Amino acid sequence: MILIGTDGGIYRWFEGTPWPIFHALQGMRIVAVASRPGGVLVAAAESGAFLESRDNGLNWTDVPPPAWHGGASAMLLLGVAKPIAVLATKSAGLFRRYLGGEGWTPLANPTATKQGSSPLVHALAATPGLSPIVYAAVAGEGLWKSVDAGQAWSRCEGLPTRINAIRLVDENNVLLAGDDGVWKSEDQGKAWTRVGAPEKIAYLTAIEFQPDDPKHLFAGGSGTAASDEKGPAPFQAAAHGLFESKDAGKTWTHVFNKGFPEELEHDSIVDIRFNPSETDSALVALASGEIWRTNNSGDWWEPLARQIRGARSLCAVG
Repeated sequence: MILIGTDGGIYRWFEGTPWPIFHALQGMRIVAVASRPGGVLVAAAESGAFLESRDNGLNWTDVPPPAWHGGASAMLLLGVAKPIAVLATKSAGLFRRYLGGEGWTPLANPTATKQGSSPLVHALAATPGLSPIVYAAVAGEGLWKSVDAGQAWSRCEGLPTRINAIRLVDENNVLLAGDDGVWKSEDQGKAWTRVGAPEKIAYLTAIEFQPDDPKHLFAGGSGTAASDEKGPAPFQAAAHGLFESKDAGKTWTHVFNKGFPEELEHDSIVDIRFNPSETDSALVALASGEIWRTNNSGDWWEPLARQIRGARSLCAVG
């Protein structure tokens, strides 16, 4: 199953359903959704609201957000037995809390020289296990890494200043999408290599790998510079598109002869996710709310929904 965070709440989709089904939190602009086994869900709204569910979204607990937060920009869940939510806010930095616990605990922030003590973190990812490595993409300041769950941060050197998406293939291998294409690390972020980029594409907005074949990649990209904020593309923005690589990003093809549009003229790809329970199936979410799907690893694409308001993020539920 894949959950879709949108400007009108959370939708769910699983193989066999003809379109996404409304799931929960109607009318809320959901920036991020995360899940853990056993029906644990958390959602962060643009307004700053943070919500928890222990029954797969049937009932929600509204948790008071951190003070002076300015709204949510990214979120992740750490742990399984006792999940910890890490919340990135627009004006007060990073916080964490145990699900079901009391209040928020401030975390250290990546030391972003251009933005002072509270940089805008717009993407988070973490390795599994008891000692997770956390990666944070900071607007205009590249990628940062923490080996102590956010108590201290170090900058990953040699990368572009704009990183838009992070994907963890496993605990050692990391993929990044941003300015100048795809970057990878095979040693937990100690060293980075630029893999490649689609021809004439200035930056990538999203990236995903096929679970059964990590060399098979999909990415959303555009020929013009990106904004530091995810959201609908400007009306006059250059066309965005979907790109595919079968050699871990070294070479790319523009996906437009397999059902997918050649150009997304006033739209952009905000997220791409494969379904963990049906590993040939994937969704592509556009900023407008339009959703596309494949059920054969990208051999053919078709529209799944065109009536959803503003898609923000996709969450794969195992």
